[in-house]
Amino acid sequence: MKVFISYRRDDSQVESQFIQMELVREIGEENVFFDVDDIPYGVNFKTYLADMVAECGVMLVMMGQGWADSQDERGERRLTDPRDFVRIEIESAFARDLKIIPVLLNGARMPGPDDLPESLQRLS
Repeated sequence: MKVFISYRRDDSQVESQFIQMELVREIGEENVFFDVDDIPYGVNFKTYLADMVAECGVMLVMMGQGWADSQDERGERRLTDPRDFVRIEIESAFARDLKIIPVLLNGARMPGPDDLPESLQRLS
């Protein structure tokens, strides 16, 4: 079974890389999708992510203490932006009825439904 790791670089990159390395060791590199850097140039980002999610059976959503409140360069909350990578990944997983496992890191707490956009509220 392939695993998709969803994470925010500014929130949980080191921990996510560690888990990715352990999963690769256990189930093989071809069975772990880890980073948007693996997306080829010139492809439709949202479509590509949906395709990668479709190949997986489970998504790990890595959540550090700042996951839900992470802000973009304008000071806007990322999760409220429909173009946010993490939001796109999770919405794609919901659309495919993937098993989604939140992984709470470094004392993070699970966000409540009111902390999430409507399209992500099932996550809580």
